[in-house]
Amino acid sequence: NTYASVLLPGVIEKQDEEPDGTIVKYNITVNETKLNLTDGSSLFIYDEMSETLAFMRGSLFIKAVNEAGNQVLLQEDVDYVYTYNDPEDLKNHPDRNVLKVEILHPQPVTYVLDYNTMLIMETGTDKPVSYDNSAYVSLWGDKISSVISEKVQPHLSVASNAFKVFVHKLSETGDSLQGAKFGLHNDRGGLIAVG
Repeated sequence: NTYASVLLPGVIEKQDEEPDGTIVKYNITVNETKLNLTDGSSLFIYDEMSETLAFMRGSLFIKAVNEAGNQVLLQEDVDYVYTYNDPEDLKNHPDRNVLKVEILHPQPVTYVLDYNTMLIMETGTDKPVSYDNSAYVSLWGDKISSVISEKVQPHLSVASNAFKVFVHKLSETGDSLQGAKFGLHNDRGGLIAVG
């Protein structure tokens, strides 16, 4: 038997925009050539970020683009699931923030992931913040990576205010409801936190 190593062009490409204040927007394109990348099992996409970069929950949107150029927005918990800083993922990368996206039923289409991250820095500092991240897919037991981008955001100063939100859910008679659960959502409807 003879084995050959073949480079698969267009498997993964990551792009980022210049920061808007402390927000950095990312775009990952997976399977640009629309190959059948799996045997029907899940497709895993990772973004490993420096400790100075944090994924913003509720900002992830994934679309699938077929050969004709038609786009479909994927639904969380139906078409994909994601974890952020799952203890299992952090075992091998304790000094990184890890976003893991699982495409549940991969097809021979291009997947485009758009999401936001936030630069993490001390309040009131004006020191430059360096950050980096690397996106990759896990295929056939191998890690296929995008180019690592390392950047510095100079002259950024953050002054923050601490806020607390107290929510009390009451019954129709005005009694407090014990054990009520609430969700905090961003302006695009994405769930940020549950409490």
